[in-house]
Amino acid sequence: MKYKVGDRVIVRKDLVGGLEYPYSNPLCGKLYFAHMMEKFRGEEYEIVAIDYVCEVYSLSLGEEESEWVFNDVMLMPAGGLRSLICKRNIK
Repeated sequence: MKYKVGDRVIVRKDLVGGLEYPYSNPLCGKLYFAHMMEKFRGEEYEIVAIDYVCEVYSLSLGEEESEWVFNDVMLMPAGGLRSLICKRNIK
């Protein structure tokens, strides 16, 4: 897994609701990205918990924190050049 609790990440802007995204470990299959999760795309959050068995992250989503999880493919690190490009494309 790429991140640890406390890391700041951005939910990738190009995720499409209704599709599945592969885990880093191909043996784990894919994680479904629900249409209701689309509102989180392009936003920065803090990782608040990690489930190492399922290889998913819980993010600081307020009241919805316990409802949604994300995998490595759905996230990118905040603060790097890539995140600056993402933020610029959002505006």
